[in-house]
Amino acid sequence: MKKSVFRWCLISITAWTLLGCHRFLMPQQIDSEEIPDREYNVTAHKGLYSEYYAVLFDTPHDEKKVVMTHTEFTESVGRDRPGEYIDRFKKRIKFYRAFRISDRDGTVRGYLLISTLLDQQMYEDTRGDGIIIRILDPALQAQEPP
Repeated sequence: MKKSVFRWCLISITAWTLLGCHRFLMPQQIDSEEIPDREYNVTAHKGLYSEYYAVLFDTPHDEKKVVMTHTEFTESVGRDRPGEYIDRFKKRIKFYRAFRISDRDGTVRGYLLISTLLDQQMYEDTRGDGIIIRILDPALQAQEPP
């Protein structure tokens, strides 16, 4: 009996994940030097500690906007080039990953630099006209009341 309840729960969760409202995307990990040096719409996540840092580079003027979910630690920087941010990651963060953000048809929509201390979820919004990046910050989750 317990096995069948567990099995149905697992099937339900899997079905909800695959067929739910959000279409999760799998970003492609790249070397940070592969990010083209041009202007992007920049959004930064600055956690409680300096090592908890992420920067999103959204390609401007395309039909899909890439956004980072807004929290008190999220800041829209404006238009900028990635060079300064890549240098900051190399000097201060040291352990980080870079991702190429593409939509379902493979069109590149932006890039993400993120500390290895953080994680991310990436999905298309329900209308399909944008991509949402959710930063998972364990330092912030530890601060949340039970």
